[in-house]
Amino acid sequence: MQMEYDAVQRVAQVIAERSHPFVLQTSGIETFGDRRGDRVLCLSVQFSPELAAIKKLCPWPNPPGQPFHPHITIARIDHPERFSVVKKKVMRALEKQDLTVVFDRLGLFGEIDGRKQTPIKEFVFEHHF
Repeated sequence: MQMEYDAVQRVAQVIAERSHPFVLQTSGIETFGDRRGDRVLCLSVQFSPELAAIKKLCPWPNPPGQPFHPHITIARIDHPERFSVVKKKVMRALEKQDLTVVFDRLGLFGEIDGRKQTPIKEFVFEHHF
């Protein structure tokens, strides 16, 4: 709904205005999904006080029974059955790829025309290094 979208944009803008760029360290590769199979391939991230501070600024609660699980999505898996054939090889290739990632903006994503994680708008952090 447009009313909800406008409210989310206002909050995201306030969070960006109060935030500074920061660095996150990844700590491995993982997948998650549903009972039909893996749906997301992502990098795990280590605890970060800056990320925790941004989470505190967010007024939206986590869905019931789902704790805050920060990660960096690197692929959405459309065909879990096909992915299961190569999963072990992919995980082995990426398991030692710990990265340092600079975060300097919030991204607003939504489901548009049935396509999840469609980029809608970015909110660049106002304060810089």
